[in-house]
Amino acid sequence: MHTSTQENVVLVVEPFSCLQDEPVTIRVSGLQPRKYITLMTTMKDIRGVHFMSYAHFMSTNMKALVISSNVLTPPTLTQHTTV
Repeated sequence: MHTSTQENVVLVVEPFSCLQDEPVTIRVSGLQPRKYITLMTTMKDIRGVHFMSYAHFMSTNMKALVISSNVLTPPTLTQHTTV
């Protein structure tokens, strides 16, 4: 599990580490109701190639956002090569 907290907003990602085809759950709580948010992640593979992925969401009236990779949606993926 990986957690990040900023100003009463809590981000929980489970599991901490997984393969590309394994399920992941992301929970964000402490949000204002019906607020647009963007989640972004970056990584560098073993060859030094950088990847960035992001998605836009709206929080619920319950001030939370739960995302599960069990729902099949195409990812947004951008590749950045190092110079």
